Amino acid sequence: MLYKIKFMLLLVLGSVILKSSLLYAQPTQDDLKPLMQQVFSSITYLISTSEVLTGGVESGNHQQTLAHLQRLNTVAEEIEMHTSASQNRALWLNSRSFSDALGKLERAYQRGDPDYMRFYVLNITESCFACHSRQASNSTFALGEQLLGDLQDSALDVNELALLQVAVRQFDAALETWESYLLDPFGPTGSYEYADAITEYLFLSINVFDDFDRPLKTLDAMLEQVHLPGYLVRQVETWKDQLDELRDSHEFTALGDIQDLYSSSNDLSEIPFDRSRLVFDIVVRSLLENYLNRPQNIIPEDLSDIYFMLGVIEYRLERGAISIPQAELYFEAAIRANPAGSTARKAFDVLEENSGYAVSTNFFEAPELPVPLNELRELIDMSSE
Repeated sequence: MLYKIKFMLLLVLGSVILKSSLLYAQPTQDDLKPLMQQVFSSITYLISTSEVLTGGVESGNHQQTLAHLQRLNTVAEEIEMHTSASQNRALWLNSRSFSDALGKLERAYQRGDPDYMRFYVLNITESCFACHSRQASNSTFALGEQLLGDLQDSALDVNELALLQVAVRQFDAALETWESYLLDPFGPTGSYEYADAITEYLFLSINVFDDFDRPLKTLDAMLEQVHLPGYLVRQVETWKDQLDELRDSHEFTALGDIQDLYSSSNDLSEIPFDRSRLVFDIVVRSLLENYLNRPQNIIPEDLSDIYFMLGVIEYRLERGAISIPQAELYFEAAIRANPAGSTARKAFDVLEENSGYAVSTNFFEAPELPVPLNELRELIDMSSE
């Protein structure tokens, strides 16, 4: 039952990112309606069978399930095409990550590989949150609202429920869900789930609402009400100072000023994945994305540097996990923006270290490579000649 609920959550998140991405890229209504009809038709089928994470390729509905997965994959590719023409470069990269994960999910299903199916479901869910937490809106979606009501008494954990609330544009409800969890005196304060909740709560507060006061009150309450391990107490105190320091960060519009903030974030700790720089990273990421999305011409050197900084921040926020699809795409974009520059080589080194093992082993099939390393290597080499 739990896997079915999680897959239903995935599909709702997926449907909303498809819809919001199309709307953000501003296609015509004629473009939008048939695509969304295909999406909702496939989602209705998959929710009713939930076969992808349970029955697998041996079940009787294999061909139908595969057809619906292929349909979703095709629509995701069309969305990637729409967003590639958009001024929102971050949304385009996120749509690429979403489309890539859907394709891998389909191939994992064809291979009958449930572990990889669950892995790519996680990738897709992360892509969905990345999209919606960047797009504040009061609009809601009927399918998501209906499912949210149906799942009120389900086995969803706190982070899953909050992600679903974000997907249906219930941002305040998501913040309240996370606040309840973070202020629970019996909560698992030392767990990865608790750390993830803090990250997503702060990101939603800052990036969507530009609200620094609400998280400050929550962090104060955490120090007073919740028994936190010593390292987390020190981190919370640091985040409070950063929220005060950066509350007027929207005034930083020049690239040089944003780069200075990025450097300040790097200087906060010598430990690569120290979460004490969390608020700085969230703010700098938001400023860089806003800079990218302005109607302006950005020289290749600056564009490469911006993508590299975004990749580093995404990488840190994922705490160095092997799978960093959004970070990988930023590093790839940094290379393509200016392959002859020094930043391209730095970006390639990160990709090679974290993904290069896939080239020399049979652990992954070739289509599962996160980015085309050989192609990027040749692009750098040709540009250096």
